[in-house]
Amino acid sequence: MFNFGNILFYLKAHKALSGSPSVVFTTMNMGVIIFGSLVGLLVFNEKLNKLNYIGLLLAIAAIVLISKSK
Repeated sequence: MFNFGNILFYLKAHKALSGSPSVVFTTMNMGVIIFGSLVGLLVFNEKLNKLNYIGLLLAIAAIVLISKSK
């Protein structure tokens, strides 16, 4: 179900931002990683170390910078 939702939003994002497919591709891929990490942290009580948190923050910062460059 989550995979179908991801594909659906991916296609809608490509229609909405047809002029910048690299923004859509990068944002969706990083978004999946961030969402998966948060689900693991909140639902499955996985432990993240300092490096994992730094990576998630960098991914969020990259998404913000890429979306602003559009």
